[in-house]
Amino acid sequence: MRTLVVGGSGFIGYNLVLSLYEVDYHVAVVDKVLRKFTELNLSQYGIDLHDDIALDKVFEIEKPQMVYYLVTSNVDYPDSEDVYHYVNLDVLGLVRTLHKCKKYNVEKIIFVSSFDISYDDCADCMHRNRYTIPNM
Repeated sequence: MRTLVVGGSGFIGYNLVLSLYEVDYHVAVVDKVLRKFTELNLSQYGIDLHDDIALDKVFEIEKPQMVYYLVTSNVDYPDSEDVYHYVNLDVLGLVRTLHKCKKYNVEKIIFVSSFDISYDDCADCMHRNRYTIPNM
């Protein structure tokens, strides 16, 4: 099965890629930071999920039947000045990926998130008015 692992360089993604490859899935990896899969013959794409055109190109080339979405940014709340960048990447990256899945008729999407763990202090930060959620 043609499988795309978005977020395939993290701990879970890396091990998933190895497992899928072992059972003869055609695996491609999308991640901003690439990990060396030197022992495997697979495609890797080092793209940022903000780049809609690059993501579209990956779907066009790979034609995945199944997509695993494993992206969650690591943010140390409440000190990060780039909190909106990471939330934007996690949420809008997922939306962009879902749009590509629909456009390219992906049969199955598996979404795994540790968003709640990564952003555990978010509610507390909002409560103290340290951060405000922008209107979209």
